[in-house]
Amino acid sequence: MRPPHFRIVKAAPRTWQVWLVVADGRWIIATETTAARAWAVAITRLAERAPVMEVTA
Repeated sequence: MRPPHFRIVKAAPRTWQVWLVVADGRWIIATETTAARAWAVAITRLAERAPVMEVTA
């Protein structure tokens, strides 16, 4: 079984999508007009969902 990974896909002539692919399916994270913009939006959206980590010494 392949580990979870991202895939950047050209969905239409001027549309790029970033997918998060896991064992039981895939989710479209972002749809933008350039691959670079789609990647940036996808990373930003995933970072917003990440829990805040507390650093303790």
